[in-house]
Amino acid sequence: MKKYFAHLRPLERRLAVGVAVILILVLNWWLIWPHFSDWSRLKIRLKNAQATLASYQAAIAQTSNYQTQVKALEGQGESVALEDQAINFMRTIHDQSVASGVNINNYSRSMMTTKPVFRGTGAKYQRRRHGRTTRGLPLQTRLRRFDGSRA
Repeated sequence: MKKYFAHLRPLERRLAVGVAVILILVLNWWLIWPHFSDWSRLKIRLKNAQATLASYQAAIAQTSNYQTQVKALEGQGESVALEDQAINFMRTIHDQSVASGVNINNYSRSMMTTKPVFRGTGAKYQRRRHGRTTRGLPLQTRLRRFDGSRA
């Protein structure tokens, strides 16, 4: 490289150095400058992750408190076996729908599991009032029917 620059005239040397500087600046502008904002985004993500970690650790620290509350609540009432919880839940939904005037057309198949994870059971429903259903009607018509006015 030194031999190459040694054979150049001073003006050619200046031109070669200028082209190299411009090439370095263009590469810097194209490859490096777009990533300056990554540092601030990384700081924000780190701050959010630390806040989430702190909230999780606070919840974990209260585990013993939650366990004592669960034991106290279990001691107050009748315990329902895990196998019967889904049936009791569906029965409660049905009783509430009758009391509210909601006609449940179809219950999805309830899964009987002994896992302690709650899985909601879906229910398709439609609102009934004075023997009239409102499914499939525009919202304004439904609202007018519930107000008592004619559609």
